[in-house]
Amino acid sequence: MATTEQERSSVPNVVKFNLPLVAPGSVIDGVILSEITQMSPMFPPVEGLPDEFWKEQSCSNCHEWTQERLCDQANVYVNLSGQKSMEKPHPFGGILKRNLRQWAMGGCE
Repeated sequence: MATTEQERSSVPNVVKFNLPLVAPGSVIDGVILSEITQMSPMFPPVEGLPDEFWKEQSCSNCHEWTQERLCDQANVYVNLSGQKSMEKPHPFGGILKRNLRQWAMGGCE
């Protein structure tokens, strides 16, 4: 059974920390995981947060993401209890969570 382009892009085969992400149509398409926390979220990370606290701000203003910490977060999406987290909104959309999950499943290389 053939997969559609959307299905292929939503679950990438290989995700590496220093390789561009494959997320066609998404703001994170072509972005490298090691640089993603320097980006500004697409919507507030917390509902009701005033614009001045998140618009045109990078994720690193609030988070100290290192490769190790990002891997810890990515591993949350791998375990059974983390599957529910996959459905919750994310400031970069669900495609980032799916890429992080795939990265964790590959050993966070």
